Amino acid sequence: MSSPTFPPPRTCDQCGAVITGRRDKRFCDIRCKNAYHRDIRRITEPVTKRIDQFLHRNRTILYELWKDARKKKFFVSRTKLYKKGFRFKYFTSTYVNNQGKLYHYLYDFRWMEFSTDQIMVVKQ
Repeated sequence: MSSPTFPPPRTCDQCGAVITGRRDKRFCDIRCKNAYHRDIRRITEPVTKRIDQFLHRNRTILYELWKDARKKKFFVSRTKLYKKGFRFKYFTSTYVNNQGKLYHYLYDFRWMEFSTDQIMVVKQ
């Protein structure tokens, strides 16, 4: 008769110490958990910080234009957006509607190229 096999002991994702307790536990203590997440933030923050700045700047530009227009949906020229510093390649998601029109989402705004120079902006 063979003896029952046990799974290998689980180890801490940060320091490698053996973990006891819950099955889904990943760290031996709170210090290792904090150190692990701090290390990940240190690696990812330089990359994401610059992109976040572009996204927030784009949203600020759309908000200022919306505030002036006072409409849920308004049109603005591509040139005006460009002059204000809007970066068209930075947005949070996209959506294609039933007519095949591509919307670019930016937090609570969405925009679509309406013509070669006109951009339709909608605040949700």
